[in-house]
Amino acid sequence: MTMDASINSLDPKSKIDLARQAENEIFGTDERIISITASYDDTVSTDVFVTSNGFRGESNGSFAGLSASVSLKGETGRPQDYWGEYCIHFNDLVKSGIGKKALERTIRKLDPRKITSGKYQMIVDNMAVGNLLGPFISALYGSSMYQKNSFLIGKSNTKVASEILTINDDPLVPKGFGSRHFDQEGINAVKREVLDNGVLKNYFIGTYYGRKLNLPPTTIGPSNLVFKLGDKDQAALVKSIKKGVFVTGFNGGNCNGSTGDFSYGIEGFLVENGEIKYPVNEMNISGNMKEFWNTLIAIGNDPYKFGSFLTPTMLFDNTDFSGL
Repeated sequence: MTMDASINSLDPKSKIDLARQAENEIFGTDERIISITASYDDTVSTDVFVTSNGFRGESNGSFAGLSASVSLKGETGRPQDYWGEYCIHFNDLVKSGIGKKALERTIRKLDPRKITSGKYQMIVDNMAVGNLLGPFISALYGSSMYQKNSFLIGKSNTKVASEILTINDDPLVPKGFGSRHFDQEGINAVKREVLDNGVLKNYFIGTYYGRKLNLPPTTIGPSNLVFKLGDKDQAALVKSIKKGVFVTGFNGGNCNGSTGDFSYGIEGFLVENGEIKYPVNEMNISGNMKEFWNTLIAIGNDPYKFGSFLTPTMLFDNTDFSGL
């Protein structure tokens, strides 16, 4: 990962002013505002690795972020949402519009409803897809397999997801949040296939669990997960839905690592005939990860740019929703 050492030279007042600017964009603009929180964060780090196999290495990194969250008083609750901009180099940081976008995202969540339980198409915002992807990736860790806490044990070179899903682990993405030259054990960082058209190609196996499982080590964990993108943006995917739910966030829930069974609370919007109708919440989705990832029918062209999982918007078919 590249480092921006100039972050260390920023004076505290400049940082405070950035947070104040995000707050002032919306302070007093809407009588329904209950609270505003704005923050600026940064870090510059140097890590030195010394391992028992004789490896020695140094890794440098940096990070800067500006965010704001807003809560509002609505007729049926107090919705809250946020927006943030993040980067590796300070000069790449977007420094305006953060507060306004946080307020816009909160306003759209006012006065949500429940909808009738049933199977719906589900489009998941690129910011939220990582919540669903997390258990799938966790099942690929050597530690999970050794502890029998993985529903993907023994699935190498087997179709485990929709054929439109291709993922690469790429540690050499320029300015990537997960970029590195080596992992925590000193294993050389190289680009690897994780899924190729839905077929599992590689696990994340470090040297310790490689010995335990009698498998060759690959890398101890993911760096940047890069997806093969589709040709539609989020708006076009929404327009393609006759009746479904646009999920923008998850509220609690869990996934059983050994079986893949999951249940998550969701929030989002009802979509009918390609149009967003109204916000929904207090609903759950449920299923099994082994079947769920085979229901993926479309992938957006909009990878999430503020994390090491570069997840695009995704559209799933026949997801079980429980509400009314």
